[in-house]
Amino acid sequence: MKRFLCLILMPVLLVACNPASALPSRAPSTPAPTVSPTMPPYTQYAQLDKHIGAVYSLKWSPESSRLASGSHDGSLIIWDIKSKAALLTIKTSNAIWSVSWAPDGNQIATAGNGGATIWNTQSGEKVSELPGLLKQAYSITWSPDGKMIAVGCASGQVVVYDSQTRQLIREWTGHIEGGLSTEVIALTWSPDGSLLASGGLDYAVRFWEPASGLAGQVLRADTQQRNDINGLAWSPDGNLLAAAGQDGVSRLWDVQSGQLLIKLGKDSRAWVRGVDWSPDGKKLATGGQDKLVLIWDTTTGADITALEGHASPVWSIAWSPDGKTIATGSGIYNIKGGDTSIRLWHAP
Repeated sequence: MKRFLCLILMPVLLVACNPASALPSRAPSTPAPTVSPTMPPYTQYAQLDKHIGAVYSLKWSPESSRLASGSHDGSLIIWDIKSKAALLTIKTSNAIWSVSWAPDGNQIATAGNGGATIWNTQSGEKVSELPGLLKQAYSITWSPDGKMIAVGCASGQVVVYDSQTRQLIREWTGHIEGGLSTEVIALTWSPDGSLLASGGLDYAVRFWEPASGLAGQVLRADTQQRNDINGLAWSPDGNLLAAAGQDGVSRLWDVQSGQLLIKLGKDSRAWVRGVDWSPDGKKLATGGQDKLVLIWDTTTGADITALEGHASPVWSIAWSPDGKTIATGSGIYNIKGGDTSIRLWHAP
């Protein structure tokens, strides 16, 4: 097996907001009423407060009953959504940037400053560490069929492992153009698992074919501003890709043609990072430095509503597979404190 080492970089992640920003006071916990069909859409109905660092990643379990959160504080928490209680808390000594469930829900992968690790979701025991990753891994995603795990590295490489043997089966050196660094911040599989999309600090979205090992097309927005790709989400039908940018805009691309279809938002200094589709593909939720969660119509590009409540930048967004709940997480980059809550919103 060809071993591959991701480079150790400085601990400053360039997509982040200014860590010197003043810390807002921590918002009090919100009671968790039972969600009912008569509840107005996009109403916050619960707040989960156990993290003491920014909530960088949120992912729903396949059956929508559990939510996993990874934080700058080094903890991975698996929540029971019905009771709003933490089912499992795993403490590590390094920031966790990304989490991803195995399709069967029995294991979960984390990526962070300590590399990439696989955990048992029932016992919390460490199953294995992915080999060849030295210190810095910023994104991780399990393939839809459960056979592969892809990791985005601090040195600009994308690597793919066999999920059973943990052997390295693909590696690409791709995100090496432009920008001030090369970190691969975002990774996402197409719904059918045939393509892997990555985004990084070279301002580009790149596509890879793990089965053949070939690299596909590159998407790059025509912008004069710094435009790191901070978040990616594939539409449920596999036709569109949403990319959240450092320039404050989320872009919807037609994957087959490479055409930019819609720009959501306006160019600004307020970066966008969290992004996820509704299961029906009709809406997109985004969040970022302005502390808002915005809901967009993906056909017209119109903004449907803004969800207010977070007192710190919104890093992560996850729309539940059953479509009933939007989970959002916030915090301040590289600093403990601020609003490090996870909020649950009723979706229509």
